[in-house]
Amino acid sequence: MRKLLLRSVTMILISAMLLGMLAGCGSNPAPKETTPPQTAAEASAENAAPPCTELGTPLADVRVRRALAYAIDMDAIVDTLFNGMAQKAISFTSPGDWLNTDIATYEYNPEKAKALLQEAGWPSDYVLDVVYYYDDQQTVDLMTIITQYWAQVGVKATFRKLEGDLPSQLWVPPANPETDDSAVSWDIAYAAVAALSESEFYNRMASNASNNSSIPPQEGMDELLAAVNSTMDTEEQKELYGQIQAMVAENVLALPLYHQVCFVYTSDHIDTGMDTYGNDQFSHEKNILDWTTDREDGVMYTNGGPEEFFWYPLVNPGYMISTELIFDKLINADPSLSPTDGMLAESYTVSEDSKSIEFILRDGLTWHDGEPLTGDDVKFTLELMLKAPAPTRLPAVF
Repeated sequence: MRKLLLRSVTMILISAMLLGMLAGCGSNPAPKETTPPQTAAEASAENAAPPCTELGTPLADVRVRRALAYAIDMDAIVDTLFNGMAQKAISFTSPGDWLNTDIATYEYNPEKAKALLQEAGWPSDYVLDVVYYYDDQQTVDLMTIITQYWAQVGVKATFRKLEGDLPSQLWVPPANPETDDSAVSWDIAYAAVAALSESEFYNRMASNASNNSSIPPQEGMDELLAAVNSTMDTEEQKELYGQIQAMVAENVLALPLYHQVCFVYTSDHIDTGMDTYGNDQFSHEKNILDWTTDREDGVMYTNGGPEEFFWYPLVNPGYMISTELIFDKLINADPSLSPTDGMLAESYTVSEDSKSIEFILRDGLTWHDGEPLTGDDVKFTLELMLKAPAPTRLPAVF
């Protein structure tokens, strides 16, 4: 067997904070007029941000969150615990053209962490409740290491594994994001994010997102998300996502830890003739017609039956590579996920307002039984996908 690079998963720490308090945390109030005039020291003390204990929860103070980031030596963790099989993350976004490399970063600096905690008035008796949901020894080891790093700068923390209905314990937003506390019961959660597109990383940060359980409304965030979701211009998207990445990093709305590579295994009987595999969860062209196999029957893959055949294309088409190889797509993309040429569609046009796409199907398209494939068939398929239970992916397939 051989293994091929598939995609990366970003592992993050997400903190649950008192909603409505974050926007003003760490910012200095306007100077007050005093009589007589203050000395420089008095003015500095009076204009300083309030201690974190006055914000409802210590994690509502951006200084505390930055301190927690500075306290973790992620480079050492990657080299030792992961034996180099991971890459330190500075953002949800993986390294590449879409990553804004100018965002705030937090290199290991325990002394800076201690100074920020002292400035924030960190309560020495507070114990962070850290949760995770993986069932493996490496996760336990990682939690142990991180809590030890925090202990070295004066932050107490315990960790526990969540059991039962995970979505209700991890991703339930408050009834009123402006005024209500977070609906989850933990302080910090260790979780993975494996997104099909940048929007899946960051849409969860919208004030009205159904899976936003930890991030209070951020000034300008909803507007940035609305803008990036309304354009199909790649360069505009990169610019807007760069601004979002900067906002997330500056305020430590989540703490990316590392990117870890996932792999796909293929048989030695198959030769794909490709140097790289790209991101399999997107429908980009893999040139399957150029693949070869030394099997006498020519079989490359056999699916597991009706459930697999129908479930994955409608709910998560990227979960099984077979769905990409069995079903033709309207358009192709390259391994970097940029649209290239048409497959079933001869061409496509995006409207000026980016709200509609017109596809022109190729002539002579047929189903496996020879019946012609029409625009009504494409429409039926997309509408069927919308009716599938809890659809998580809507690719340009069929």
